[in-house]
Amino acid sequence: AQERSLKVNYVMDDEKGTALKAPYTEATSYDAAYDLTEQIPAEIVYDEDGQTYVLDSIKGEVQGTVKENVEITAVYSLDANEDGTPDKYEATVTYQVVNGTFEGEENTTVSQTYVLAEQNTDGTWTAKDKTLSDIPVPKANEGYEGGSWTPTEPTEETKVEDGAKYTYTFVAQERSLKVNYVMDDEKGT
Repeated sequence: AQERSLKVNYVMDDEKGTALKAPYTEATSYDAAYDLTEQIPAEIVYDEDGQTYVLDSIKGEVQGTVKENVEITAVYSLDANEDGTPDKYEATVTYQVVNGTFEGEENTTVSQTYVLAEQNTDGTWTAKDKTLSDIPVPKANEGYEGGSWTPTEPTEETKVEDGAKYTYTFVAQERSLKVNYVMDDEKGT
């Protein structure tokens, strides 16, 4: 049988496709069955910077029958917080309240993290748009009422965007002040 080769490249998702480690190579022959699943780790710690990169996508067929030389590329994305999810799919949304708090919270700021992708059975990721959920409810401090959200009111139809910030500002309640002028004489007139 004619000689063929199997090759797996391990690269970052940067513009250059920086190699994370040396490629895996194996000699094989024409018409042989192959399965490179075991050669694709879920994560790689890059020696140059000590950072963890997790599998994001795979280009090429991981298993099949050899006809030509087989070359696949496993693409990895940075996972600086080492939670198993590529950082590029994690989005943080911040809610703030002025002159109040959020129901059930002592804080005036609440941050939520969303994962804007779903992990596939092969360990790769598919980007998915998400909308806001569990939006905190602002509660006015004593002496404040009404108010509004800026830049817009967040709703459960609002698309999640990394770094988005929503602020609710309560306004002071109107108060009336009554001043009584009292003479400083014995009758108080």
